[in-house]
Amino acid sequence: MFVSARYGATDPLASPDAPKQVQAIDAEGRVWALTEDSQVGEWLDYMATGGTIDPFIPPPISKWDVDAERDRRIFGGFEYMGHTFQSDEFSQRNIADATQAANMAIAEGAGDTDYSWQQPTPTAKAPPGGGGGGGGGGEDFYWIAADNTKVPMTAYDVRGLGQNMVRFKQAMIRIARDMKDMDPIPMDYNDDSYWVFIPPLEIPL
Repeated sequence: MFVSARYGATDPLASPDAPKQVQAIDAEGRVWALTEDSQVGEWLDYMATGGTIDPFIPPPISKWDVDAERDRRIFGGFEYMGHTFQSDEFSQRNIADATQAANMAIAEGAGDTDYSWQQPTPTAKAPPGGGGGGGGGGEDFYWIAADNTKVPMTAYDVRGLGQNMVRFKQAMIRIARDMKDMDPIPMDYNDDSYWVFIPPLEIPL
């Protein structure tokens, strides 16, 4: 015979948004899901005699929840020069490659107002999932923002793009690390107020 009932998560390690089910507890402390056909009769008897269901108590937020939110934000884009730039794994590799090319151009004398620093390179179409550069034939170099806007960039701007990506990634990692030290971890751990990254106003030349 059931002695109590409660709402519970179908997976005890799941987030608070995971599916929930009614769980019934018998006199021996065993937990039964409401969907157990063999217990339907006892469940009806329990409810008919005034049995009630305790409110759902969400499980505590785990460190894995925080890690998942950290990764979602790291790969979800970052702000730079008033634009949002993609930061999925493919885009991060593209930015790293472009940053290396920009550093080489700066070492060879590219100026901080030179937008045609990547010469000669045929105009490139935007690759899936990340920015691409244009150049050659006098066309200014640009990086494609998340909204598909072409953002002209000097070699110094591109170097700043790479630096900002690294700073953004490090900030998300540090925030997640500090949050995992909280006891308990806040239930609203995925709120933007915890994950604040303020990009520098100016990247040093």
